[in-house]
Amino acid sequence: MGRLAAQASHPLTDAWLRVDWADMHGHLFADRSVEFFRTEPYRLWAEWNGARWEVRFHSRTDPKAELLALTELARLLGAFLDHARAALNYTAYQVALLAVRDDPSLLETPKDGGKPFRPESVEFPIYKWEKLYRKDNRLKKLPSRYTDPIEAVQPLHGGNAALWILHKLAGQYRHHLVHPAIVWPVADGHRVVVGGKEIEADKIETFPTAKLEPGEVLLRFDLEGVRPGVSVDPRVMLATGIDHELCVGHEAVGLLNSIVKEVGDVIETIQGVLFS
Repeated sequence: MGRLAAQASHPLTDAWLRVDWADMHGHLFADRSVEFFRTEPYRLWAEWNGARWEVRFHSRTDPKAELLALTELARLLGAFLDHARAALNYTAYQVALLAVRDDPSLLETPKDGGKPFRPESVEFPIYKWEKLYRKDNRLKKLPSRYTDPIEAVQPLHGGNAALWILHKLAGQYRHHLVHPAIVWPVADGHRVVVGGKEIEADKIETFPTAKLEPGEVLLRFDLEGVRPGVSVDPRVMLATGIDHELCVGHEAVGLLNSIVKEVGDVIETIQGVLFS
């Protein structure tokens, strides 16, 4: 299991299990996406727009099959988000338990009359703004020895973009499904066939900015020596995206890989600092 702590009784064993389960669902998401695109579910056409060639999204070959595929992908995406976010929360809980074992007085009611610290109420903080992190994160009562490795990975420092995307998607998933979006043109790998022969397109411009609907442009390109009126067969590489503003232009499988890697790196760092 990846970087699972060796001993079954290690405090972070359960967190690493959730990382592994997230990774498993990410791979299943990728496999189901590939299987769906192998059915050639979309019709595309290429046409001359007066200045360049362009490929338009024409129609769905089987809307019911697409709906079934999207529903299954949404299920796998939801499971991925749940496991990835839980892995971080499990880690925060173990950090809280460690702090309480080292200093049981943390459980006492503060002299100022505030609420006592409760490990079971914590979650792993993910913040993009320092003011909110200082104010709202549920580990703020712990000594810096326990919170420093967590603060170091906060998106508020300008990095860990995948953690922030996970935070927003997992938050949305608490209330409703996070939907995969089809189709998104991949940045490269496109081919063009003219007269039965594959020729190289030049100056390819893709438009992976949103979930595409029939009639919208997927990409534009130049074909040297090919005149308007010639039949052009586009072989466009398509992929699954995620229907969320933070995921615009990102291919979903690569994004899930980035998230699970970043979650694993965070837990590994905390394990090395506090649980080695």
